[in-house]
Amino acid sequence: MTRLSHLTLRNILIALHDLLATTAALFAAIYLRFEGSEDFFERLPLLFQILPYFLAFSVVVFFVFNLTTTKWRFISLPDALNIIRVATVLTVALLVLDYVFVARNVRGAFFLGKVTIVLHWFLDIAFLSALRMAYRYFRYTRVRRHAKGSDAAPTLLIGRAADAEVLLRGIESGAIKHIWPVGVLSPSSADRGQFIRTVPVLGGIDDVEDVIADFAKRNKAIARLIMTPSAFEPEAHPEAILMRARKLGVIVNRMPSLESGDTPRLTAVAVEDLLLRQRPDVSVYVL
Repeated sequence: MTRLSHLTLRNILIALHDLLATTAALFAAIYLRFEGSEDFFERLPLLFQILPYFLAFSVVVFFVFNLTTTKWRFISLPDALNIIRVATVLTVALLVLDYVFVARNVRGAFFLGKVTIVLHWFLDIAFLSALRMAYRYFRYTRVRRHAKGSDAAPTLLIGRAADAEVLLRGIESGAIKHIWPVGVLSPSSADRGQFIRTVPVLGGIDDVEDVIADFAKRNKAIARLIMTPSAFEPEAHPEAILMRARKLGVIVNRMPSLESGDTPRLTAVAVEDLLLRQRPDVSVYVL
């Protein structure tokens, strides 16, 4: 009851979208299976009788799997897997309907058939995902366009891929502003030559002078370095990073944890941060 009380107009519209998508997937699957034959039109009367019950069941499945309450602008891999789960449950429901209830009691033969049911599974995933992914891409490109504005500082991220990915997600969501990441310098050799959310790993931490010089030659001067938790580990030699940055005239910042609940803000790296690097839980305090 509590979850129902928090449903908004947006959630209702999402549920309607999902119902239309599921309905379209079902009709499209039947049409593709029986295209060019009279079987398609012969199945329509019974299909319209079954459809209200199937859609009512679909709404329950959408709600149970939180499909109607997930914000589209943050859709991710777990949400995509959730769509697959929903499509699977609905497909199994069609299988039970076809093989247990309708076939023997009404038609004496299979109403949908295995091919139609498999087609429905693929189409349902596609139709439920299409508009979500399109909206996610629209928000993603808009945030990136704003982030790359004239006031955004070209920035190098220092640290391993996992830390950089968290920071990049914060930039993409709009939680972190006025930063334009142009590259990552990672202490891990496995990260070299890879891309993290379209941002390239340009080398190791020892390559900072060469990378900054290369960007300066291309009139894209690096204005800032951001140290992530792995940049404060002893083997990363954070003191050397600070010394090199001072010689190059580049600002060095760290990022407070995004889990703190506060608005993420860049802060200067203090001596205390370097002293804390020996503590095993330093990643809780810096990002």
